[in-house]
Amino acid sequence: MTTNRQDLENLIPIETSQEVIQKVAKTSVMEAIAPPETMASDTKQVARFGGFSVASVAKGAEYGFSTNTQDLVDLIARKIGGAAKVAEEDLTDTITGEGTMRRYEQEAGSALAKTFDHACIGTTGAMNGTTVPFQSIYACVATAQSTPWGAYAAAANRIQVPRLTGGNPTPAATWLDAVADFLGLYEESDFYDEANTFMIASPQIKRTFRKIRNGDGEPLFIDGNRTGAGPSLFGATDFRFSTGARTHATMTDTPTGNPLIIIGNRNALKRGLARTSAGMVPGNPGVQWQRAAQGIGFLSDEAIMKAMMRRAFVCTVPQAIAVLEITPGS
Repeated sequence: MTTNRQDLENLIPIETSQEVIQKVAKTSVMEAIAPPETMASDTKQVARFGGFSVASVAKGAEYGFSTNTQDLVDLIARKIGGAAKVAEEDLTDTITGEGTMRRYEQEAGSALAKTFDHACIGTTGAMNGTTVPFQSIYACVATAQSTPWGAYAAAANRIQVPRLTGGNPTPAATWLDAVADFLGLYEESDFYDEANTFMIASPQIKRTFRKIRNGDGEPLFIDGNRTGAGPSLFGATDFRFSTGARTHATMTDTPTGNPLIIIGNRNALKRGLARTSAGMVPGNPGVQWQRAAQGIGFLSDEAIMKAMMRRAFVCTVPQAIAVLEITPGS
């Protein structure tokens, strides 16, 4: 029997899940690697000592005096942060209003971590205090300097190798030589210290290096997931991956330039911990919510979240760091 049924599907509201798809929470590699330096003001000078020289001393002879020099480098604090504005109704009407606030905090923490990492690792522009808050590791190694350990030539500790793309992929032997020379720049230097060695790499290197094998057919890069141990590159371990390990002219949480691998002595890095405003809780880095009932946003019924960190960073010894940069292929 045919009926004249009324179709009301267009009047049925669409249900939206309260679970928001989140980006993977990121943790800052530089926060874990670079030794902290407490700062009581926005600028702090850190001494660089050029070592101490010794020599043989004959019986009855005077000791020779060390002639090494020392100088100072500046740690300058910069503030990185952002804010989000949310209607109070959206927080009170949702089932998981408090959970939504926590998700905003996770997103903010992820953005701060990735942005700070890139500012410290991969910015290529000159430090200007805003779009380039610090001289990055990449820029430090690329810049000629006069240090207490002697003159450093621009890019002396940087090796570039074309990626495996295009019609004429780079031979595996070229990659083997490039990686061996890259590791040797640090391992054969006066600053090599196995206990304090760190290695940072862009996650992009995983795909590239899995395609490269040595003469025995073994991959140059061994993923830790396959071995049960940490990942290794030519036997070098203690890998940490960061999306900030790519070149980009200015600080960003989404760098698009060349992937980098960096090895060095963590003692050549300094991370300044500067104070924040007294009302900033729970700390540095941290987030703070201002609800409409507390004043701000009262007339518009809006909650505002502020996220920030106040840090300084400097690479003190370019000779103690080596960089491998994967450039575009043909």
